[in-house]
Amino acid sequence: MKKISVIITLYNEELIVPCVVSILSQTLKPDEIIVVDDCSTDGSVELIKNLPVTLLKTDRNSGPVVGKNIGIANSKGDLLVFVDADCLLFSDWIECAAEAIELGYDGITGLCIPADDLHFPTKLMWCASLHTIEGIVTTKDTLSTSNCMYKREIIEKCGSFDETDDRGLTIKARSYGYRLGINSQCKSNHYSSRSFFHALKKDFSYGLQENPFRLHKRSRGFNVKRFIFSLSIITSIILAFIHKYFIFFAPLLFLFYYLKNYKIIIHSWSYVGVCCILLPFIKMIKIMVWSMGVLISPIVSSKKAKIIYRDL
Repeated sequence: MKKISVIITLYNEELIVPCVVSILSQTLKPDEIIVVDDCSTDGSVELIKNLPVTLLKTDRNSGPVVGKNIGIANSKGDLLVFVDADCLLFSDWIECAAEAIELGYDGITGLCIPADDLHFPTKLMWCASLHTIEGIVTTKDTLSTSNCMYKREIIEKCGSFDETDDRGLTIKARSYGYRLGINSQCKSNHYSSRSFFHALKKDFSYGLQENPFRLHKRSRGFNVKRFIFSLSIITSIILAFIHKYFIFFAPLLFLFYYLKNYKIIIHSWSYVGVCCILLPFIKMIKIMVWSMGVLISPIVSSKKAKIIYRDL
């Protein structure tokens, strides 16, 4: 049986105890749980000192990627599970991910679903954030690092996480021919966005980190298609005020996005009911907010952008 190590990165997160408990409650128990504290200041470390975890610390506040790499260096597992401190795994997450690995995958990410205790507008925002329900990760997708499992051999072959972009490991792994996938059976509740407007703030902060002039420092390319689509939406809205003939352009873009994301809309029915028809509209709002961050990013330093994201 392959050994399993769970690595959690922590920075000022009150949900760290429920997160660890969700891992301790797994049907397939991990061999070790490593929590890497990134110099928390809110006392969250004190909450887990009596739990059966290995607690490590960074020398200074360095971001979650550095914490992940420290966890990797101190882990012993053949399978490495990475979990954010605000992510609660369903009880069979590790078992389902391990089964997928046995079936031939080299890396697996789970599906984050809206928690029952979230307000309804926040649930809508969560559903609008879904990109892929299940399947092999293509060249357009990356494994979410909030809840994922990698074979250790991928880390040994591709190197640790890139400190400028933690999802860049997916790009490297694909280039070496590793098979990565999204497994809808590996479910979790991720509380990274706890209100509608908090989610929009995060989209804006993502845009700040997507400065196209800093591409040489990033392992993941700038999303040109998403940016152009956002500009076309904004342009269509402006033109609609200028001339009535352009008023139909925005609805056509809305319809395009509706058809493009129909699987996610159907999947979201069980969480938000008939309001799932609003998801393409909310998705377009998210993309426009992200683009605003991109437009401002050239005047914001990379370090400042990361601090803004961290403090949300």
